[in-house]
Amino acid sequence: PYDTFIGRGVLGVRVSPFEEEGRVLGGVIRRLLSGEKAADIGVLPPSRTRLILDDRELRRWDIEGVPPNAEVRFRQPPVWSYYRREAIAVGAVVLLQGALISGLSLARRRQKRAEKGLRESEERFSGIFRDSPAPISIIRKKDGTIVDVNPGWEIITGMPRSEAIGKTPLDTGMVVSGDAEEKFLTFLESGKLLKDYEQVHRMPDGSTRVLSLTTEQTSLYGEPCYIIVAKDVTEPRAMARAQEELAHTSRLAMLGEMTASIAHEINQPLGAILSNTDAAEMLLERQDPPLDEVRHILADIRSDNRRASSVIKRVRSLVGRREVQRVPLELNDLLLESTRLVSHDARRRGVTVVHELGEGLPLLQIDPVQVEQAVINLLLNAMDAMRETPVAARRLVVRSSRWNENEVMAAVEDCGHGIPEEKLGKVFDSFFTTKPGGMGLGLALARSIAEAHGGRLFAENNASKGATFYLILPANFPLTT
Repeated sequence: PYDTFIGRGVLGVRVSPFEEEGRVLGGVIRRLLSGEKAADIGVLPPSRTRLILDDRELRRWDIEGVPPNAEVRFRQPPVWSYYRREAIAVGAVVLLQGALISGLSLARRRQKRAEKGLRESEERFSGIFRDSPAPISIIRKKDGTIVDVNPGWEIITGMPRSEAIGKTPLDTGMVVSGDAEEKFLTFLESGKLLKDYEQVHRMPDGSTRVLSLTTEQTSLYGEPCYIIVAKDVTEPRAMARAQEELAHTSRLAMLGEMTASIAHEINQPLGAILSNTDAAEMLLERQDPPLDEVRHILADIRSDNRRASSVIKRVRSLVGRREVQRVPLELNDLLLESTRLVSHDARRRGVTVVHELGEGLPLLQIDPVQVEQAVINLLLNAMDAMRETPVAARRLVVRSSRWNENEVMAAVEDCGHGIPEEKLGKVFDSFFTTKPGGMGLGLALARSIAEAHGGRLFAENNASKGATFYLILPANFPLTT
């Protein structure tokens, strides 16, 4: 126990041999207990103490000299103190190796998961590619050669997969276009993806079909490719052309009914031009002609000429065949122009036209010719509905307002006998008519025009008498053709 102070920060300690002193003291006690007198025992010899010093503390305080007979003790340092640096280096290497092994193992697991995900993705794509009824082909980006086609492509083209692979779409002989090669090379070089691009293709039986093409870029076996998804739009395009032809026929029939109104709208400004020309000529024959009056007359002639030109231009647009063109337009302007075209017919029938037009309506993105055709059909239909109404009560109201936050409304109200409830849902059916000699196409075309513009057309009977037709159009319909 003498060395229990070693390593405790104590420089040294003086200790006595307590074991030997204990034996001496024990012998004295036994002698006293045996009856021996203390005087006979005598004085005990002095204790022999020893000075014990800690070697590390001596070195710490730079003490070199020590008293004679002093004991210097030291504790054997552990192996760690001799090989600390080596142990740290070995430990660092082991930790680094462990980190590297863990990192490589984690990377390997991630790679396996990625490879598994890629395989699953390829399997899903392959399944979709093979099972999709849509014609799909894959071509290389660098040269446009076909890498693969699905069964849907084989069915619509009539060309086996084995014959298609390695060829370009131009090599298949199906593309019908004089500039097809130029367009195809431009597509490959630009890298611009296609969206609903329509291309005429020749089928094996010699017929032609219109295919709408949409492309996406992908990578197949590490090589950039294009996925081309085709959609046969031949029938929808044919139906659209037939509908446009029907609309054109309906416009011609409608203009036939409006012949008197159109003639009046043209003759009125032409007559005014003739009268103003005669008046100007008379004024100019004076010795001192009033030039200011002549200028006013010329301004009136110019205005009447523009009015007649506007009517002719409007009639030509209604008669001609044309592509759909949606432009920003004020609904109120279109309603006023439509009622102006039928105004003479309305006066001839004894119909009073009243406008109740809202203010601050948003612009519409519409085809003015189509929507004007729909509105004129509603106006003529309303006047026809009042054939049996007394002349004094024949009142036609044209309204416009906001229908809700995103839509505007144009309404045509008549004072006729209304629509029988059992026929209220049929008035928009094709070839349904209650007018003698009518074709039953006007309201059907008007509804199709409304729906083509993202709107709707419906009718309701009024509380008193007559009916109201509501044309609802979106204020934010996208500007597309």
